[in-house]
Amino acid sequence: MRSGIIILMLFFTIPAVSWAADHYIEIRTTPRGIADEVIKIEEHKQRRIDAERERIRAEKAEEAEKLVRVAQTYIENGETETAVEYYEKALHADETNVDAHAGMMKAEKIRDEKEMEIGMHYHRAMVFLRKGLRQSAEDALVDEINANPDNQAARDKLKEIEGANINSQSIN
Repeated sequence: MRSGIIILMLFFTIPAVSWAADHYIEIRTTPRGIADEVIKIEEHKQRRIDAERERIRAEKAEEAEKLVRVAQTYIENGETETAVEYYEKALHADETNVDAHAGMMKAEKIRDEKEMEIGMHYHRAMVFLRKGLRQSAEDALVDEINANPDNQAARDKLKEIEGANINSQSIN
């Protein structure tokens, strides 16, 4: 009888080992009881959350790298406006991507230089358009056409904006 009690005591005091997913969790019976188990389980949950966050961050970084490569191709082909859009997408995916920041600055500089070649008011109009200020853009294009009546790019952009305004008004 005495040996039976000793065996039972050993049985309850030996640490139990449990496996959860692919991690080892040790559960000990101590005066604190279940508290140790809860702490171990919470630590395990936190490690899994951290691992998932790292996986998502790595995926976003990889996506940003792909978008940067696409944007660089557009720059090489002279399509700076499209390149800027892809750099913006890359920065949205991973705002710490240094190549995306550098590429964005380069693309914006090229775009601004091209716009300045067309005319100062034309450049202002494009800035207004990017900010969504259509009326201000139209006014700047009218100023450009008044200053340089032969500026076909300004005339084409003004027609494009007016056409977009007409289409949006007819929808409403």
